[in-house]
Amino acid sequence: MASDADRVAQVFIWKQGAAPDFDYARHVLSVVNPETALTLDSDEPLLQLYTITGPWPDEPWERAIADMRTVPSPDGSQWTDTSRYDLTGWQGTDSVTGERLFTVTAYRRATPASAFTGSSISAPHVKHPSVAQVPYYPQFPTGPLTWPPASQVDPPIGG
Repeated sequence: MASDADRVAQVFIWKQGAAPDFDYARHVLSVVNPETALTLDSDEPLLQLYTITGPWPDEPWERAIADMRTVPSPDGSQWTDTSRYDLTGWQGTDSVTGERLFTVTAYRRATPASAFTGSSISAPHVKHPSVAQVPYYPQFPTGPLTWPPASQVDPPIGG
């Protein structure tokens, strides 16, 4: 299985106050996540830096996810797609400046090897026998009605 450093897809860093630069971000990651910091030496733009002015958010994940949605992933999916990426976060404070920090690392999910092979097949065409139509209500004969029925006619009186 690949190490976490091989799976790093993107690193996001938020800093309160002045915008962080690449060297500052690398220093933060060397403390927070040394294995991830090693991946930043490559030529790929794996790092996104953000600044937060004003008060620090109560829930930094909400702000992080909103910002992460503005950065496209290489395959066009969202960084928050849990079928493709695992996200880990870290929150802390710069002890020199007192400014707050938040980092998110997006790791590519390992694709499980498929243990099955095959191809799709069509369902067979099945001829269904016709079903007799049964009326919902019982049917009564139609036609002219004669009242009263002949069997119930009384003989004429007096004759």
